[in-house]
Amino acid sequence: DYTIYPSESNVTSKAVVEPYNTALALSSLLDHSDVSFTLSNDKIYRQGRICLDIAHPNFYNMNQLIAQAICNITVNMRFGGSMLYNLGSFLSSLVPFPRINASLVSLSPISSTERVCFPPQLFRTSDFIKEITKEKCCLTNCNPENGKFMSLNLGFRGSLEPRETLAAMNSVRTCKDIRLAGWCPTEITCQANYQRIRVVPGGDLGTTPRSITMLAVSTSFLQVLTPLDRKIKLM
Repeated sequence: DYTIYPSESNVTSKAVVEPYNTALALSSLLDHSDVSFTLSNDKIYRQGRICLDIAHPNFYNMNQLIAQAICNITVNMRFGGSMLYNLGSFLSSLVPFPRINASLVSLSPISSTERVCFPPQLFRTSDFIKEITKEKCCLTNCNPENGKFMSLNLGFRGSLEPRETLAAMNSVRTCKDIRLAGWCPTEITCQANYQRIRVVPGGDLGTTPRSITMLAVSTSFLQVLTPLDRKIKLM
């Protein structure tokens, strides 16, 4: 399931019943969903302002970011690659335990058509992976650096050799900046596809020769639920 959590502020939505609706939906997701890819309206709005230079992003602008993230997740079902994945594979690689099934979503680079965040040909794969674990790349309203990763799936698109991804995966295990929970049965998996990113003609997102998407189950997901809990108590 793809789940979009409501805004913590009143910028993108003014519905009073959002916290209650979210609490009821969470109960259903735990019982009937195998894996849930989590996005946040508030964080996507901020990404549009900071990375895409849009003063007041509307739902059309935000939906482009959401669509690009989903497109990267499912790219191996539509095109061939060196490390193929399908939605069923995410269940075995991402979900450490049946009821811990909420995955964070991160996307890098997020750049407008007028500028590119970095020259991909000069960007090392190991640094690329460190970048995707930062808060500025996350489309979920939390900071992955504040928690521990229980599982991690890295999806590469574009000009990348398979040996680079395997070497980078090994570097993640020894990187002090990326904290892994050692007691979980699943850790790091990877998928790679040679199709470079495609964007909507005339849209806000710029295209780059290389991109990466991260799906992760992390203890930092608690930061997504804390504002909702606070709102329910206030009501």
